[in-house]
Amino acid sequence: MSKCGYSAMTGAAVGLVAATSKVILGLKGHANFGLDLIKARIGYDGVTASAIPVLVELCYITWATQPPGTLSTTVTPVQTYGRVTAVGATAARDWSTTQPTVVTPAEPAHHSAWQDHPDHAQLDR
Repeated sequence: MSKCGYSAMTGAAVGLVAATSKVILGLKGHANFGLDLIKARIGYDGVTASAIPVLVELCYITWATQPPGTLSTTVTPVQTYGRVTAVGATAARDWSTTQPTVVTPAEPAHHSAWQDHPDHAQLDR
């Protein structure tokens, strides 16, 4: 089965606040479109050498509340490969005041690094 690939990026810096969780980038598949996470890149910079480390978690979100575009900045997914079709997902960045409520880490937080899987393993939920 052929697939279409899309990329979604924040496109701008997203501010963080100490000891406060925040959804940085969210992607929601439409009813008839499944999503496979193939790669994730995350970067941040500290202001000083004594800056507190950032905990980054890859999470599953039901989007029961605050779906992409609600109290967030809409991001347009860009097609990167495959047959051209209508985009089957919406994306957003930086939920400003109210975060989505049903957020579950996809992997235990003790994993220190993510890496590309040679078979492009899927995160099934």
